[in-house]
Amino acid sequence: MALIEKFKDEGVERIGNGVVATGENVLRGTIAMFNVSGYIEEIDDTAGCVFAGIVKASAGGGESVEFDYGSPYFYPSMGAALADIGDPVYCSGAGTLAKTSVNFIPAGRIIDAEPGSGWWIDPLAVALPVWGQVTTDASGEVSVAGMTADGIVLVTPAEDPGSNQSLSDVVCASGKFTVYAATGAARAALASKKINYLILAKA
Repeated sequence: MALIEKFKDEGVERIGNGVVATGENVLRGTIAMFNVSGYIEEIDDTAGCVFAGIVKASAGGGESVEFDYGSPYFYPSMGAALADIGDPVYCSGAGTLAKTSVNFIPAGRIIDAEPGSGWWIDPLAVALPVWGQVTTDASGEVSVAGMTADGIVLVTPAEDPGSNQSLSDVVCASGKFTVYAATGAARAALASKKINYLILAKA
């Protein structure tokens, strides 16, 4: 786990707020995310989660916490190289970032590098789109922090590798989107099914 301690002076601090997930603790400098239920915890490569920012002050489960999602931050990486500048970075594991991952949860873009030491990352440079794979719940819903009724989400089935047909009946709402298996009179929620999703907008 890397705790963020260095920020670029020319960055613009933007403060967000959240509630720490039950049973979790976040330290000052933790790279945080919204989990699938909308609570704050340390980043991990978990489908359906969304990068939040850098925690401003330590907090425990159920407590409110502030995070900075605007200031460019320094992330230590011994493999950092000048050639990395311009590349996006993703949540790759428990408290770690990398240029690739399984679920491709973006955490910013590399705007500068100190070879052999680390990257300077702008968290605002890569916010959307977000894509990944997740299983819908019993109501066909997927929780997404920050989603609104004006969101734009594209969905394809993931359980049939031979099918790439988009599911057109996707309804966005506050904190979630719902996938339906069919439209019209036969409309029914696509319950407990694995899907691929691409979030183009949340509001």
